[in-house]
Amino acid sequence: MSADRGERFLRMADGAVATASLLIAMALFLGAIGVPLYQAYVWMKAGTWPPLSALDGIKWLAGPEAWNSWLYWPEDWIGVHKILQECPISLALILAAVAPVWVFSKVSAN
Repeated sequence: MSADRGERFLRMADGAVATASLLIAMALFLGAIGVPLYQAYVWMKAGTWPPLSALDGIKWLAGPEAWNSWLYWPEDWIGVHKILQECPISLALILAAVAPVWVFSKVSAN
């Protein structure tokens, strides 16, 4: 009886993790669609295309208290900083949307 209960719990937890990873992926993917829409809006209104990189997104998430951190003044890991600065935020969001689904598929396959 307890083995059956444990098995049910694992199936239920597996379903909850699947649902959570799908919701996270959907939110990130919608963000990836929303960024170019926002950029197009700004372009139509002001006539300039606002470049938004993955680094800009991380800076926005970190908030104003991170102004003197590696995000603004890198002293090491310069290559990573350059990659994040050149990577469009939409691409970063799409990759971030695929990651939880991929991880869940690998974990649930075992």
